[in-house]
Amino acid sequence: GDCDLREVAASLGFACQLSDSDEEILQLTEAFVPDLIVSASYRRKLPGSLLRLCADSVNFHPSLLPKHRGCWSGFWAIFEGDAETGVTCHRMVEEFDRGLVLHQERLAIEPGDTSFSLYQRLLPVTATCAQRVFDLYFGSGLPQGRAQEGPASYHFR
Repeated sequence: GDCDLREVAASLGFACQLSDSDEEILQLTEAFVPDLIVSASYRRKLPGSLLRLCADSVNFHPSLLPKHRGCWSGFWAIFEGDAETGVTCHRMVEEFDRGLVLHQERLAIEPGDTSFSLYQRLLPVTATCAQRVFDLYFGSGLPQGRAQEGPASYHFR
């Protein structure tokens, strides 16, 4: 079912502050001094001033980058007849979805998939990708990553 991030955080003993203001987010983050910034399903660009606050900032994007950068990647994967898609964890840089790749998980696109069904099937794939990346982070540390290879595309909102 639905859950509220503030309630989940409070139940685990964490403070949670939500904001749509870039300035407020930057101030909160500067005060917090994070070791890691994680983005998943966040539709806005994080400013470079925020990304520079810590050495490691990662994003989980629902496509096999560099294909289908930007928005609605599941729709575009189906529309363009891709046989597979997946989740990419990459280092965040100021340009959308262009950072070095840390890990990718693949998923076959099935006949009859819709963007919604594909999104739902990608949720556990995202969790697997995140587990692998966090194992690296808390183990030996994140690697530098590898360059994105292959045909690139970008889809605007």
